[in-house]
Amino acid sequence: MVRLKILGVGGVPASGVTAVTLNVTDMGATASSYVSVYPDDAARPSASNLNFRAGQVNPSLVTVRVGADGYVDLYNAHGKVNLIADVEGYYTTTKPSTDDESMTGLAMVTPTRVLDTRNGTGAAKGAVGPRTTTTFTLPKYARGVATVGAVLNVTVTGGTSSGYITVDCGGPTTPSTSSLNYRAGQTASNLTVPCVSAGKVHIYNSAGHVQLIADLQGLYTNELAGGADDPVAPHGGPFVATAPTRFLDTRTGLGASAKPLGANGTLTVKLTKVPAGATAVLVNLTGVAPTAATHLTAYGDGTLPTASNDNLTAGQTRPVLAVVPVGTDGSIRIHNALGSVDVVADLEGYYG
Repeated sequence: MVRLKILGVGGVPASGVTAVTLNVTDMGATASSYVSVYPDDAARPSASNLNFRAGQVNPSLVTVRVGADGYVDLYNAHGKVNLIADVEGYYTTTKPSTDDESMTGLAMVTPTRVLDTRNGTGAAKGAVGPRTTTTFTLPKYARGVATVGAVLNVTVTGGTSSGYITVDCGGPTTPSTSSLNYRAGQTASNLTVPCVSAGKVHIYNSAGHVQLIADLQGLYTNELAGGADDPVAPHGGPFVATAPTRFLDTRTGLGASAKPLGANGTLTVKLTKVPAGATAVLVNLTGVAPTAATHLTAYGDGTLPTASNDNLTAGQTRPVLAVVPVGTDGSIRIHNALGSVDVVADLEGYYG
């Protein structure tokens, strides 16, 4: 176990912080294992944040309540592994001033593909090269001064070498942290929450040539959405970090039937641990050993979005953090595209 000091480190204030968002990456694991991230003053949960096999490199975004002593714990189950953690942001009890453009509220949007270099959506068609920055513009409704951050599920595929990408609003400068690490030929995805400047987002690629895909899941805004035709749902209350709690496991029958989710199948999962009025939930979503390359899409209700959350190759076990709107019936839906796959979901918190 690693005790990691959070308060007063890496730009995080020394007080007034309720939760922190970390991009956690495993490297050089000697055995297949999992990592759980949890507050230092809490018992270790049964839920996991990062699942990996020996020798893999996998990132996963983690949002965790900070212990009263200012620390969080990272527990590794099996073997030895190197862990890397990059601070992406934090939640605070301090109310910003009226002219502060800090992230103050989450507004959910219909999941929308805003970048796909395979077909030229949002940027030039074709794989991006090494040490280059790809810039794309968010939809018109997300370009106002009220939009200060975006919730993006970013996917890389077809890389010619191993490398990493960094998603931010800082332009074409070489970053010192990563948002998603990948290996040659791997399809991998991760949730990112970059700041937004003038409606633009930048993705830096470190090495080789790789295809980039980005799906917009939500926006952080300091204003309410305006107008009945506005595609942005008014944001709810603050984020409430919960003790990591497993509410779905198709391997055991928790929250659904004890059988893998089939091709073009959808699970409807009732959220019994979330209070009425919550607008969205933060979920660690894991696909376990699919029989074919596939992707999982989590959403509230209505029509199945064209976006994806978790991209998996056959036999792979991979987690990803997802911000999912709560349906009008108090449930979320999880859709599997191809083959059959076991699905595990852990509640990390809720909005509203």
